[in-house]
Amino acid sequence: MKTCAALIVLLLFCSGIASAQWQKEGERLPDTPDRKSVKGFGGQLLIVENPRAFIEEWQKPETPNINPVSTAKRGDLLGAFVLFARCKPDAQGNCNSEVDYAVYKPDGSLYAEREA
Repeated sequence: MKTCAALIVLLLFCSGIASAQWQKEGERLPDTPDRKSVKGFGGQLLIVENPRAFIEEWQKPETPNINPVSTAKRGDLLGAFVLFARCKPDAQGNCNSEVDYAVYKPDGSLYAEREA
């Protein structure tokens, strides 16, 4: 459960703003299990091998080079990030959103969940 709590904290702490994440050559991309949008607002889950390198790459002024993980082995240290696109900021310029999470074990059973 500590791992799940750490994952949730990392997700909430390191969420960033993404632009044009769901378009390719000006065309809207369809939703996928890791990328969804509703009424123009979208979120994408990225799992990476080296969270610190991801943060450093994301903070560069040029377009980041991101290599998400597609498979993981037991014991691998991974970082999970949620990127948001097309958020409508409030009066202070902040994007306020709520996210529900469900984490599953390799056998498909529920490990933990968080509902907003």
